[in-house]
Amino acid sequence: VIFGIDRLVGKLVEGRLGVLNQGLRASLMTGVAATLGDVVAYHSNKAEIQQRLWDAINQHAPGYGTRAKPIDVIAHSLGGVVSFDAMVAPANGIPLYVDSFVSFGSQPAFFEIIDPRRSSATYSTGNPIRLPETIKKWFNLWDVVDIIALNVGTVFRLREGSQPEEITVED
Repeated sequence: VIFGIDRLVGKLVEGRLGVLNQGLRASLMTGVAATLGDVVAYHSNKAEIQQRLWDAINQHAPGYGTRAKPIDVIAHSLGGVVSFDAMVAPANGIPLYVDSFVSFGSQPAFFEIIDPRRSSATYSTGNPIRLPETIKKWFNLWDVVDIIALNVGTVFRLREGSQPEEITVED
């Protein structure tokens, strides 16, 4: 009898937990897959995606984004990585010059640590990477609970040696 009750309770719990597990997976996986899919797509097609950025600049502000006419950039999430890469490691060899860069919820520091953008500069603890003159000012908005949108001031220094300005945003 006890064995039978044990099996019945096990089946009920297993069934309910299985439904809960599947529900959680369904609600989370779409977002996770979309995010990781975007990251993989960008890292597989950097030149094409950075070219889209240049195409937009050339269409709406021809001649800008150059040393003589730097632009201001506001970018969120992976857009911050695309913009950052266009400034420091351009896929087409032509760097994007930016006067003020505002990133929020973005991952340049995270990707720099796991996949360095320039072979001449590698981050190590206590030795931040000096950025090229293509970024004059950088304001980074970040949330401490975002596990991959790291504090960029730990990993990078602007050309003249100062840290990018960190602005902590709380939920």
